[in-house]
Amino acid sequence: MRACSWLSFVPFVMRAVSSRGTLIGLLLSLVAGCITLTTPRENFINFRNTEIGRHIDQIEDLSDLVKLRRLPNGNIERTYDASIPRGPCIYVREIDQQTGRGVAWRTEGDDRGCGIAP
Repeated sequence: MRACSWLSFVPFVMRAVSSRGTLIGLLLSLVAGCITLTTPRENFINFRNTEIGRHIDQIEDLSDLVKLRRLPNGNIERTYDASIPRGPCIYVREIDQQTGRGVAWRTEGDDRGCGIAP
C-alpha cells in the first residue's frame, strides 16, 4: 500500500460536494486509485519478472543457491531455495551463457512459500 498525499484535501472536497452519494462515490474512487492490493504470490512473480534481461551480477538474491547445471542449449540453470515457514519455495533461473543475463525463471514443485509481502 502506498501513502496518499491527497488525503489533506478531503475536508475541502467534502464541503464542495453537495450530495452524499456523490461524496461517497468520489471518496471511493480516490481510495481505489491509491491503494494497490497485490498478493504475496503476485509480488513474487512481478519481482522475478523484473530480473529477466538483467545481468546475474546485478541481481541481489538472499535465497540459497542449491544447484547449478548446464542446459543442452548452453545456458546455465541456477536453482534456489527461498523456503520460509509458510511453505517451500524452489525457483529456477535460466542465465544466457554468452551475456550472463536472465532469460527465464520458473518455480518447481509446491510453491506455497514463494511470496513477498506487499
